[in-house]
Amino acid sequence: MSRAVCCIYGKDYCIEEREGFSSTLDLNKGRKIRDELMREGLVSDHEFIDPGPISVEELSEVHSAEYIKSLINDPSLFFTLAGLELLVSPGVEEILKYMDPKAYFFSIVNGTKVAALLAWERKCVAVNFGGGFHHAGVVAGKDMYGGYCVLADVPVAVHHLRKAYPEAQKVLIIDCDQHCGDGNTFTFEDDDTVFTFSIHQNQYFRPRNKKNNLDIVTGRNPGTRRYLSLLQSGLKEVYSRFFPDIVFFIEGVDPYINDYGGGMGISKDGLLMRDKMVFETVKDRRLPLVITLGGGYGPESWEIHYQFISDIIRNEYPPPKNCLVSE
Repeated sequence: MSRAVCCIYGKDYCIEEREGFSSTLDLNKGRKIRDELMREGLVSDHEFIDPGPISVEELSEVHSAEYIKSLINDPSLFFTLAGLELLVSPGVEEILKYMDPKAYFFSIVNGTKVAALLAWERKCVAVNFGGGFHHAGVVAGKDMYGGYCVLADVPVAVHHLRKAYPEAQKVLIIDCDQHCGDGNTFTFEDDDTVFTFSIHQNQYFRPRNKKNNLDIVTGRNPGTRRYLSLLQSGLKEVYSRFFPDIVFFIEGVDPYINDYGGGMGISKDGLLMRDKMVFETVKDRRLPLVITLGGGYGPESWEIHYQFISDIIRNEYPPPKNCLVSE
């Protein structure tokens, strides 16, 4: 059986875990997913595409030049603005002696951009083993950040995709992270060629006036059955209102019952059912699909991402011409 998927992972996607390093969040889940895919023989090392860091010029076409300059001049801002400084040990100053956060974040953002270009060009599935920074954005020229998000990878990817391929006009963002995708919704507030769909636990930003937007608030602990029912209804509504050219899926595994948030009480099996439900709606329409990891912070988070990514690699997806194909 022929299978096709483009896997985006770069050398700068992980943080070196030196002696004494610890983090409340799993900042290296992308590397763990990659390693397990190789161990299982599903993807070989040379098949992973290293996007390298995005250029300052490309990034400044979405974020303000002043904001990008401030991050470059003071690398500690990558941690403090994202809210990560209290979650890593040793302190940020010590970590900066051997880690380049600019390379880390710029590469992951470029990964989503590269995934979008590949998905469009090859009409396939492209997975970025990071990203989904859905709290970052740009609103009325002001840069948004927080919630572990500093740079808006999906808006950056959409911008450069449309710049390269103007015909890629109608974009659907499906966000299944536990937290609402406010950065993306705000960024595309006045752009109804982008439909933002987010299913999340709480609505903590002001109601949108955006026409092409759907927010489903589950409340705390909806449980797997109700959660999947709400998602199914939401997807049906989205596709009845909007006919996308490409889909971005922010997976987000923090709804998992044992994740550090875990406020939605969803089982591992339930999350795989969720992800396959989203995937099937895209596959049935033969649309290009970009997948980013989104949230998920506990020790099992990488395993939940892995179960979905490995499933779509193992199972047939119509392989486009010139895409990475393995037998």
